[in-house]
Amino acid sequence: MHSLNRLKRYEAKHTKKHGRIPVGYAMIIALVLSGVAVLSTSRAAFTDTTSNTTNYVNAGSVDLTDDDSDGVLFEIDDMVPGDSVTRCIEVTYDGIANPSDVLLYSGGYIDSANNLGDHLDLRVRQGTGGDFTDCTGFASSGMVFNGGALDVFDGNHFSYATGAGNWAPGATPPLSHASLRFASQ
Repeated sequence: MHSLNRLKRYEAKHTKKHGRIPVGYAMIIALVLSGVAVLSTSRAAFTDTTSNTTNYVNAGSVDLTDDDSDGVLFEIDDMVPGDSVTRCIEVTYDGIANPSDVLLYSGGYIDSANNLGDHLDLRVRQGTGGDFTDCTGFASSGMVFNGGALDVFDGNHFSYATGAGNWAPGATPPLSHASLRFASQ
């Protein structure tokens, strides 16, 4: 009987030991396989490709030009109090896009002699007719800047965001025109 007890203890000891190891390995293998299955399924849900060769995006063009032939609008020598100077410039829009309003701003100016910017009274009108060489035929359709020192215009209208005027070239190109008449005294 003693041998029988010894055999039962041997079997119980080795059965428990060997029984737990295969179950532990099986659990680890099952956990790894389920992780791989979840990863493969999740990745498939978030990635995909397709093609469509007929779609395209083409930017419209915005083309503003003026008739100054790279000339200077104001170049006045020996101006004295009481002198008045008037100049016109025609601006043309020849783009295919429907642009935002075209605004007038200084972008900074150079007052190289005698700080005249605070003494020059500037008026800017928008309309039709007139050109860079002569304002004959200019017909005003509105005021862009209604008088004030050049320094005031520069201080208030220094970028597109603060620009003056509201010329909308419109959605019916080609060629929309606006003339600007600048008067300074």
